[in-house]
Amino acid sequence: MKEHLGVIAIAGILLAPPALFAEETDEGSEDAGRRQFEEIVVTAERRESTVQDTAIAITAFTGEFIEDFGLRNQEDLQNYLPATTIQPYDLSIRGVGRLFRALGGDPGVATYFDGAYSEDFGIASTEGGLFDIERIEFLRGPQGTLYGRNGVGGAVNFHSKKPTDEFEGELRANVGSFNTREMFGVVSGPIIEGVLNARLNGVKRTRDGFMDDVQPGNPDINDYGDENYSLALEWLPLDNLSVLVRGNERSYRRSMSGAQGAGAIVISEQAGMRDPVTGGERWVSVPVHGWRPIADPTAADAPMCASATDRSVPNCVVPTGLVPYINDDHPWYSFTHNGLTRYAQPVVGGVDPVGLAPDGTTVSGFARPNYAYQAAFDPGLQMLADRSIQGDGRRIPELGGDDLRGWTNGLQDEFFDHQAAYMNVTWDVLDNLTVKYIGAYTDYFYHRTTDDDRTGMPIDQQFYA
Repeated sequence: MKEHLGVIAIAGILLAPPALFAEETDEGSEDAGRRQFEEIVVTAERRESTVQDTAIAITAFTGEFIEDFGLRNQEDLQNYLPATTIQPYDLSIRGVGRLFRALGGDPGVATYFDGAYSEDFGIASTEGGLFDIERIEFLRGPQGTLYGRNGVGGAVNFHSKKPTDEFEGELRANVGSFNTREMFGVVSGPIIEGVLNARLNGVKRTRDGFMDDVQPGNPDINDYGDENYSLALEWLPLDNLSVLVRGNERSYRRSMSGAQGAGAIVISEQAGMRDPVTGGERWVSVPVHGWRPIADPTAADAPMCASATDRSVPNCVVPTGLVPYINDDHPWYSFTHNGLTRYAQPVVGGVDPVGLAPDGTTVSGFARPNYAYQAAFDPGLQMLADRSIQGDGRRIPELGGDDLRGWTNGLQDEFFDHQAAYMNVTWDVLDNLTVKYIGAYTDYFYHRTTDDDRTGMPIDQQFYA
């Protein structure tokens, strides 16, 4: 009986007229208004609409959101983006991006700055530390219909703040560890009331390196100096015509740990295998690291080397047990190259050619001396970190970025110089007809100094991550 009455009571509440709740709704109207979702106006479909009304998988960040959450670069942005990651070579959306970086190579995700195509996501996403940005839109999925070039994986729109018809300004300063100093400033307002508005901003950021370079005389690695200045002018000659132009000048310099001249984070020399003697993540029991091509060891007629030093048969397979680092756990290594399966074994010190021939040519393509050989007793000689390896040597607890070390030849400099100009002409012909022209000019200079063949760096010649 109680169950029956309960059902009748619930039904009565559901069928009650709205007037029964009118007073409660009115009392909570103020709170209800504050709980409404913020509407973000985007131009993902080449016209203004809200995110909710845009039939595209889109994530949009307003300038207020960027400032409130302290977002300063693409690594910060990816923490709030579904199906989007920052890969070593560029942005990737839903697994589509750039597989490698080369001069003249195009990405798989299109980037636009103030409506004009930008050649590189890294340029747009780091300009000015995302300061004075009105909005950023990330569109997921193919965008070829509206964006065309390089829109296979998606598109990203960066919109800078426009000049205002009222005076405003801001000055901001940040300080941090490693002598980090950042200055941000902007001023905006009318030059000719109702006719010409202007906006000027500037950013200067510097930081010392956080990775210790133990080579005497070399500065610490991973420092940077970044400056960006922009000026935007908005001309309103008619009520239905506006001309917006913007120009910026940027320079950026850093000593990077990712260059060939600096092996910042040293990983195992043997394709991720642990040292068979020490069990550590770096092979310190092997005199040399690198690989020697061998025949298919799984074949019944695979040629076997008579000893660890015998190379009378080309590409012969060294049997296990002859050297400690070719054993039952690691007899050989296989990988795929150009669609074919290849096989290799670690080079044997004093037997297989390593390094450079007298004429300067490479004898063994990726075989290099292992300067950490027999240095298991001294972590400092392993050039991995400025911290002692504890316990069994398999891991370094609480390893931070400032614990990393390197011994470089000082050739890992990178310099960017970037100038750009944008124009946006908008003519409202009718209430429902607008004609718009968007044009841009970009000049991008990139200079990198690295010791690609590593002949000038006789100490740290390890692979980096």
